[in-house]
Amino acid sequence: MQFLKYLLVGGLNTAVSTAIIFSLQAAGSGLVAANAIGYAVGIAVSFVLNSKFTFKTATTRESALRFLVVVLVSYFCDLGTVLFTLRLTHGALPRAIERHTGVRDRGLHRQQVLGVAREAVAGGRAAVMTMRLLSETLAPAPCAVS
Repeated sequence: MQFLKYLLVGGLNTAVSTAIIFSLQAAGSGLVAANAIGYAVGIAVSFVLNSKFTFKTATTRESALRFLVVVLVSYFCDLGTVLFTLRLTHGALPRAIERHTGVRDRGLHRQQVLGVAREAVAGGRAAVMTMRLLSETLAPAPCAVS
C-alpha cells in the first residue's frame, strides 16, 4: 500500500509542477523562472505529502534539508545526463520528442518540450532517491547519506 501511495504522490507532484511551469510560461514568465518556481513547489509538495501521507513521519528541518540535498544532487546528475545525451544525438532527441508530442520546433516550444523531458528524467531519479531517503528517515539508527 505504501508503494501505491508513493506512486500517487509522485504523479500528483509531476502534474502540479508541470501545470505551474506551463501556466507561468503562458502568463509571460521566462522559461528559467517558470521552471525554478515549478520545481520549488514540486519539491515542497513531494516532501510534505510523502512525509505525512506516504511514510507518516514528522517533517523536521533535518529531514527537509536531507530531502533537498538529495533532490538537488539528483537534479544536477539528471540534467547532466540529458545534456550529454542531447550532445551525443546532435539534436535528434529533441526532434524525436517533438514528433512524438506533436509540438513543432518554434523556439520557446522546443525549450518547453526539453523542460518536460528533463523533469520526467529528474522525477524518475529523484523518486528513487527520495524513497530511499525517506525510508532512512524511518530507520531507528542514524544513516549516513551517500
